Amino acid sequence: MKIYYYGDQCPWNSWARGEAKKAADYLRLSIEEFDITHLSPPVGLFFPFSILLKGITIAGPVPAQRLIKILKTGKPSEYFEPYSPNPKGSCDSIRLYSGETIVDACRICTNGDNFGIAEKGAWLERFGGKDHLCAGAVAYSGGRPVAFCEAIPSLESPYAIPAEDSMAFINCIYNAIIEPLDYRVGLLDFFLGRLRTLGYSKVGVLSGLRAPFPNGPESFFLEMGFTRTRRIPGTILMNSGIDEIVFLSREL
Repeated sequence: MKIYYYGDQCPWNSWARGEAKKAADYLRLSIEEFDITHLSPPVGLFFPFSILLKGITIAGPVPAQRLIKILKTGKPSEYFEPYSPNPKGSCDSIRLYSGETIVDACRICTNGDNFGIAEKGAWLERFGGKDHLCAGAVAYSGGRPVAFCEAIPSLESPYAIPAEDSMAFINCIYNAIIEPLDYRVGLLDFFLGRLRTLGYSKVGVLSGLRAPFPNGPESFFLEMGFTRTRRIPGTILMNSGIDEIVFLSREL
């Protein structure tokens, strides 16, 4: 079983690696781990954590018991968890990434837990310099952090995307799962303006075709003026169920 992870980019990576190791131990499978932070992966990857085994791509943080069931049968279940978008909300303020706001972004990502903060801080330090033109922001409503978005130069991404010098790549845009309203529209509008000021003329993103992971579903980005430029073939299984990943882009 091969595990690929983008070391410090996603706070869930450590948890996902632990669940994968539990499943591998139970099934007596050997593991090869590859941190793609500083290398070009030998396969096309589209998620900060992926497992490859027997032609199955399992992307994202999946609990050990579900992994065991999938790996024992050699095929993923056809189950898919329906996704219903929340009504749109308006945020009170948007703050750029800093040592303080990166903590809020991690808590949104991990549903209120505090794991992955140190790793994410290291990620910000690595990409936060002017030469890298990293961008990140957190939206607030009633003093609560409710959504976050971040991007890096597309040429710095380890994923198999059509990267170019003038394109920024959105790593993550997520709403806090406990919030009844979706604050991403206002945040993304702000964020696209921020990318323009940094000198980018185009932005790309990976999205689930139907699922909210990664960053999606696709319909959200289509409503925001993005166009699908590639549909990723193969089985992509996230905690929502079987789906495919698409690459979308738009001019700034």
